[in-house]
Amino acid sequence: MVNTDNIKPPKGDNLSDEERCIHGGPLFDLSVVQGVAQKGKIYLVTKKCFDDVEKLGWSTEVEVRELVLQLSKSNYHRSAWCQISLKKNLVACDAYKIKRYESYGSSGSKYLCEYYVKLAIGPLGDALLIVSCHPSESS
Repeated sequence: MVNTDNIKPPKGDNLSDEERCIHGGPLFDLSVVQGVAQKGKIYLVTKKCFDDVEKLGWSTEVEVRELVLQLSKSNYHRSAWCQISLKKNLVACDAYKIKRYESYGSSGSKYLCEYYVKLAIGPLGDALLIVSCHPSESS
């Protein structure tokens, strides 16, 4: 795991994507992320994330965990500072995009769907914080 203590969050409100960007990622070793996910300590930390996961009909214990466990290094998208509360607390996150086939309806037809997941490891190293988890805009 990368020590994010030495990375300082940007100051100010209404930060641009470039101001939130953290270069040199990924910040977290994916095998460590997946190890934390395997232990079952996964938390959805924003209302939007909770709502998006609920719309998918997913649970953190099954589908969100499964998605994280399916990630590979090649799915890495970028690292950025993300707001996780109304108090504007920022957390350093890695974002991934992953494509996988999903079944549609009772016919079992398959379609390719791309998901976007933004995550961080909690400060004690024993919890996975999911900031965003939804179908990608391009799906």
